Amino acid sequence: MKAVGTYVTREEAEAVRAEMMKRPATPYQDSTLQDCFRMFKESREYKGRSDKARELYDIAWKYLRPLWHFKIAALYAQDFQNILDKMADNGLSQSMLEKSVLLSVSCIAQPLAGVSWMPTLHLS
Repeated sequence: MKAVGTYVTREEAEAVRAEMMKRPATPYQDSTLQDCFRMFKESREYKGRSDKARELYDIAWKYLRPLWHFKIAALYAQDFQNILDKMADNGLSQSMLEKSVLLSVSCIAQPLAGVSWMPTLHLS
């Protein structure tokens, strides 16, 4: 758990924690992975790429189809890892695997918590 500050008393810390727990962890918590991909397609990260790169991201996205309708708050890194492993087993290129990892990170980790799952996901 990330430390968000220090407090003089335990009571003060617990009051701050209770207040934080009233707010949702993310404004995206009720969004599906498909919703997040729509947001990704509107981002500078996506729009700033070449036509060919955007085409490859769209292809990589299709591999994530089994997860499209899940709320992002319900997904785990292992869900993505399982898909990456299947992609590698099917002989997909390193570039396609990397694009799928970037999509996973862009669509989930950063909007969700501002953290990266990149070190968690492994390319075969």
